[in-house]
Amino acid sequence: MTHLCVSSSHWLNQAISTRDLRFRPNLAGTSNNLAYKLGSLGRAEEASAASQKSVTLYQQIDQPHELANALNGLARPSARVR
Repeated sequence: MTHLCVSSSHWLNQAISTRDLRFRPNLAGTSNNLAYKLGSLGRAEEASAASQKSVTLYQQIDQPHELANALNGLARPSARVR
């Protein structure tokens, strides 16, 4: 499952690099899911980076509820680098 999230995130990153805004909500959600999975696997540094990316993307689009969820994810102990 984690490999699938990483692959999806990579593909969506490429789509974002073309400045196609319609993919940003999907990339933000994928990054948030990836952060959760990485955190549950004990990969805190990678989880923190994915979580921060999700927060940054949600700040750029109008989805405040999802931004709040991403901020909660950033605050999870498993997402923090120790």
